[in-house]
Amino acid sequence: MTDEILLRQLPNFIATGYNETKLIDRISPSVDIASAWTDTHVSPRSILEGFPELTAMHDGITASRALFLAAPLLDVTMHPNGLAVVNTDSMAPASAERSKEFRNALDRQTILSADNLVNTITAYELLPYEENPFNEIRKEWKKSYPAINFWLGTVFQCLGQIIEFFHTSYDTALVFHLISKIKARENHIAEHYISPELLKILRSKDFPDPYIVEYSSLVYVLMSAIAESLREPESSLDPDKMRHIVQLIRSEPDAFAVWHLSATARLFDPPVFRNNKKSGGYFF
Repeated sequence: MTDEILLRQLPNFIATGYNETKLIDRISPSVDIASAWTDTHVSPRSILEGFPELTAMHDGITASRALFLAAPLLDVTMHPNGLAVVNTDSMAPASAERSKEFRNALDRQTILSADNLVNTITAYELLPYEENPFNEIRKEWKKSYPAINFWLGTVFQCLGQIIEFFHTSYDTALVFHLISKIKARENHIAEHYISPELLKILRSKDFPDPYIVEYSSLVYVLMSAIAESLREPESSLDPDKMRHIVQLIRSEPDAFAVWHLSATARLFDPPVFRNNKKSGGYFF
């Protein structure tokens, strides 16, 4: 991380004067925390070495996150008698509302940049192996716990998709909180409707080649049902939507063979009662 990378995130930054402390030195604790955050939640930087395009994306995410964390501290100074606001001379200080918008913009930038990095790593999955520039990185990335828990831990393909379906703001804390709730809801749906085996495939995003359209359609309907059931505190799963999802799976036995072989499938295909003398409920 360099001062130049940090300043790229701030179009209107006033150049540091002679002998003034550089921005990166002023907020170095925030940079360290942000770097660890990006390694943990997006991708370890170490596995991206050798690909300048990817390391630049990683550094951009870290810079946005560092400025987001440091923003409330930048206009405050420690005086022997307590805290004080930095003297702005002829410049008017930013209002609380404008400062909030500044941090919101950095949060949005962090999420969009994180999605961009992950999408770049995984975008070439359908290419023949020898044509894929990021094969080895993708393999290493899929081992990078806990980072992949946020990207392959739900059926949603990226953070922006969660924001879109939940009609919420670009807020990293809120989105990661939603991920934990989505996981719990998906596990419930798997147990009662779509099976843990099928959910594992949907979360992996590695859909069987001949049935990519069928799997993509199922994921879209499932995302809509999950978001609708979690948007409000009193919301719950829509029975009609869940019946539609199960019917969608049942109508494509070849595409969703893993579901048809699961114990969950038997919940929707109970044994037929045969009335004979050996039956427990035999009647004339």
